[in-house]
Amino acid sequence: MLVPSDIGNCRKLQRLHISENHFSFELPKEIGNLSQLVTFNASSNLLSGRIPHEIVNCKKLQRVDLSRNSFVGTLPNELGTFTQLEILRLSKNKFSGEIPAALRNLSRLTELQMGDNIFSVVIPYQLGSLSNLQISMNLSNNRLTGNIPRELGLLNMLEFLLLNYNNLTGEIPSTFESLSSLMVCNLSYNNLTGPLPTIPLFQNMPMSSFIENKGLCGVAGGVSLILIVILIYQMRRPRESVASVKEKEMPPPASDIYFHPKEGFTFQDLIEATNNFHESFILGRGACGTDYKAVMHSGQTVAVKKLASNAEGNNIENSFRVEILTLGKIRHRNIVKLYGFCYNRGFNVLLYELMENGSLGEALHGTSCSLEWSTRFIIALGAAQAKVIGRPFR
Repeated sequence: MLVPSDIGNCRKLQRLHISENHFSFELPKEIGNLSQLVTFNASSNLLSGRIPHEIVNCKKLQRVDLSRNSFVGTLPNELGTFTQLEILRLSKNKFSGEIPAALRNLSRLTELQMGDNIFSVVIPYQLGSLSNLQISMNLSNNRLTGNIPRELGLLNMLEFLLLNYNNLTGEIPSTFESLSSLMVCNLSYNNLTGPLPTIPLFQNMPMSSFIENKGLCGVAGGVSLILIVILIYQMRRPRESVASVKEKEMPPPASDIYFHPKEGFTFQDLIEATNNFHESFILGRGACGTDYKAVMHSGQTVAVKKLASNAEGNNIENSFRVEILTLGKIRHRNIVKLYGFCYNRGFNVLLYELMENGSLGEALHGTSCSLEWSTRFIIALGAAQAKVIGRPFR
């Protein structure tokens, strides 16, 4: 099935979503006639060939998703003229050649997905100019060579950096000490050398982020040591008293507890931190459940939302799992961070970033609310942006 060429007649079209269909062959060059286009999503199709050069006429583009197709060839330098672009997703195609240095001009870019292609040569140092890049820079599963540019250390808003499965060499730049927002940095399966940086950022990351770099000091031995320690711990760990759990009249400790590698705790830790979800720890109540304040052993404070029990069967339980795993991957400045969740036979707990100043609902509708309409407009705009970023294109 071809993308119809007469689509170019829709000259006032602003949003074009044709994802998850069976469109094949090349995109028509008439796409370039859509000069008002803001969002273009053609992901998950059977499209091939090159990106039509005429697309550079779409100067108002803010979000482009061409991932999961079979596009080939090099990327045009004219991509750097899309100065309004915020999201660029090109992963899982067959793009080759160099990553254009002209991408440095995309000053509003917050997400760059270029993994699973055939890009080669070096990572352009100019990518360090993308100062608003926050969500992700994914260059994994390519054929990139050379050193990791020191300039990437300037991306102090970046949260996910994926450079794994390439042919990168040299040491990890010392400038990475400035990546204060970084949550995940996967450099595995390269040819990196030298020691791991001693900063907490790398000390708290799993060793799987650095494996298969034969010249990188402290990785292979570290993995073996960790496995040995875990094995000894499991062998010597005392079994929990069933009576103590029954006394608390709580469901069994959940095994499905997810948390970012930088921190970690068990369901039992949550019970202790909230004194068995005592009323004195309640932050507020809502239609979906009750919020509690929990101070963990590490000193970190989190918000714990205990959801109402679910008695509608496995379908709802599976939906809950899928939804939470999706939310857990979202990182945006307008969305409260979901750290993890705990699930056990209808007993659901969500772990959120604690917002000390209360909820948005209280600020907008509470008895002490004094927000002006200009402030309310800014809040509404930020919430709308969070919804767009936090959900896939449809």
